[in-house]
Amino acid sequence: MTTRSNAEWLSALREGGQNQEMAVQDLRLLLRRATSNFLSRRGSVNVGTIDPGYEDLAEECAQESTLLILSKLD
Repeated sequence: MTTRSNAEWLSALREGGQNQEMAVQDLRLLLRRATSNFLSRRGSVNVGTIDPGYEDLAEECAQESTLLILSKLD
């Protein structure tokens, strides 16, 4: 995953084509990781483990968040 500034994120997400596809994938993965980390801290007794149901929730949150971000780029 590429590290981007806010301006670089906006540019990549707006430009279309393969660069946009890569940026959308990176954004979804970034959001999924952040959500998984949050859920694992909130709901798991053992550090580093996460309830399998949380993985599905993290993916759903990441997808919904990605769509919301894409709808509000302008």
